[in-house]
Amino acid sequence: MPATRTLFSVAFLLLFAGGAHARGKDADDAALSHGEELSSELRKAEKDSLQAALDRSVKDADSALLDARVLLEDARLELRAAARTCADADLREEVSTGAGVLAAKVEAFRLKAASAAFRWEALDAEALALRRGAYRPKDRVRDLEKTAAALAKLSVGRRPRAASAAEAEALDALRACAAELRAALEPLKAAAAAAPRSPLLERAERVEEDADGVSREADILSAARALMRIDEDSFEDKEER
Repeated sequence: MPATRTLFSVAFLLLFAGGAHARGKDADDAALSHGEELSSELRKAEKDSLQAALDRSVKDADSALLDARVLLEDARLELRAAARTCADADLREEVSTGAGVLAAKVEAFRLKAASAAFRWEALDAEALALRRGAYRPKDRVRDLEKTAAALAKLSVGRRPRAASAAEAEALDALRACAAELRAALEPLKAAAAAAPRSPLLERAERVEEDADGVSREADILSAARALMRIDEDSFEDKEER
């Protein structure tokens, strides 16, 4: 009898262990399946996000170009207004000259943009003021990060087509505007420091924000145009198939 009970106990333990093992295996399989489903969903979400970046690349490029133009015109107007209120004659001359040189750089950019077939919308004073008032630097920083990240991911495993000569020259011209704006900002800052209670300090801060914005919009424009080329090439590849 004792031997029979022992054999029964052993058999029960083995049966219990087998059941536990089976349950454990089922749990592992379920976890693995869930992990694979989650991974698949994440891959699909990333693919959808990248496709969305391609789909809106034209709109993003147009928006960046328009914002850059708005910021440049705003800065030019601020520099002209500041020149009229500078007490120091030398600084007044420098600020005024900076506004004139900036205007010339912007015109050069306009011509280069036309050669590159960039979309150049008409912009009146009211539209400029509204667009500048709605400009949010922090939002555009995030937009640049997202656009750059999408471009980096879509460039993996492929060699994206380079910008045309005309497009590259237009982007260089825009960056030259940003550099000129920073140069014009220096005498304005000096004039603001010499008259801390005047409106010059506020104007200098505004122009500096404009300068940062123009550089940022140039980067967004460059990345968005690169996404446009990737999208165009992908479409041509599908057409060939």
